[in-house]
Amino acid sequence: MDDEFLKAFNQFTEQWARPMPQPEFRIYYNSHTGEIIAYSMEKIAGDYILVDKDTWHENRYDLQVVNGKLVKPEPIIVKLRPGSTGTPTHPQDVSVVSRDSNTKWGLDAS
Repeated sequence: MDDEFLKAFNQFTEQWARPMPQPEFRIYYNSHTGEIIAYSMEKIAGDYILVDKDTWHENRYDLQVVNGKLVKPEPIIVKLRPGSTGTPTHPQDVSVVSRDSNTKWGLDAS
């Protein structure tokens, strides 16, 4: 009896079982600017690209879509340099802001 039930059950599941749908990891974006609008696995109106699971889980809104591909921005390197303009700080500790100091620090993007 158990063998017959198991055989019938296996035949039923082979005949009617459907494969689980694989999720689609979508990034929706503005087609004019390439700016990312949303990360979703749902089908919503708008332009999107499919990405892998790891990229989708990063959830980075600083990326852009250019010609249907995800583009990472160039890194920006900024240095703190002494100068005549900027934030006045304590002469021996740049982390302490001091209105009375002549030592000023500013950002240099070069």
